[in-house]
Amino acid sequence: MKDTQYVSMWVKRFMLEYLVSTRNLSKNTQLSYRDTFKLMLPFMAKKSKVNIDKLLVDNISVSIIKAFLTELETNRNCSLSTRNQRLAAIHAFAKFIGLNSPEYVEWCRQVQLIPFKKTNRTLITYLEKTEMDALLNAPDKQTDQGKRDHAILLFLYNTGARSDEAAQLRIEDINIPHVPKRDLSTVASLSARSAIAFRNVGEPGRADMPRPANMLLP
Repeated sequence: MKDTQYVSMWVKRFMLEYLVSTRNLSKNTQLSYRDTFKLMLPFMAKKSKVNIDKLLVDNISVSIIKAFLTELETNRNCSLSTRNQRLAAIHAFAKFIGLNSPEYVEWCRQVQLIPFKKTNRTLITYLEKTEMDALLNAPDKQTDQGKRDHAILLFLYNTGARSDEAAQLRIEDINIPHVPKRDLSTVASLSARSAIAFRNVGEPGRADMPRPANMLLP
């Protein structure tokens, strides 16, 4: 039997070749695809009554995929958004196989016909300037904890970074310019305010000097 018939071979290529080398997707996206396979492959092996390492592409029928999606909604109580996210991963996987193995083009087409379910869009709200100013002024900047919280809020507001990105921020990841604390003309600038806030948390060192690979914020 050809290796191209085994799902395991395609999963390996998809995870290492397509997601990492070809698309260079983020770590979180890679983990999301991985989690889809962690749930899907055991389910399909059980339904097909074969060992997971013997699972074939032909075993992944449209009916089994639909049964898997139903399993997510009913027994695992996943939201429609999560269900659609898993289906998007399956669509991408099927497309990858179809592009690299012509004998599965028709199978790929059938899989990609499985529709997404309509979900209610969450209304994205925002803070008015006065509300944002109140949030930035909430931390007690007389304490170390307050200085840190203030610096984090300014950084998130100024860069649009996600909270997990801020949590992983290291000293060598940023370059904090020298900003005089009493220079009122620079305090009006948000980037300057961020620089002052970070300096209040802890001086990371000059940009032209080596910086230790440690976390920026405690």
